[in-house]
Amino acid sequence: RRHTRCSRDWSSDVCSYDLSYLRDLHRLALPILFLHGEDAACCLPESTSRTVAALGQANGAQLYRQRVIPAYGDLDCVIGKNAVRDVFPYILEHLEAVVGAERR
Repeated sequence: RRHTRCSRDWSSDVCSYDLSYLRDLHRLALPILFLHGEDAACCLPESTSRTVAALGQANGAQLYRQRVIPAYGDLDCVIGKNAVRDVFPYILEHLEAVVGAERR
């Protein structure tokens, strides 16, 4: 599987197959909830799934959760009209689980 890091500046489009960031996945060995809008156009939910899989392989799958929110776009999970109802409960659930685990 290839990972591409792309950057764009005013003079050119630059895409490279720089995999150096993969050696640092251990630095993200902490509980993370990935929220992703099903209709996101910037990054596809499948990309987030690959990220979750790579992190899980490096650090243990128990640290990572992904929620794909139906009918939500890129930033809708944070600033969407109904995010407080549709998304925020997942955030609260995640925070409570992390704090609860730390207290045990």
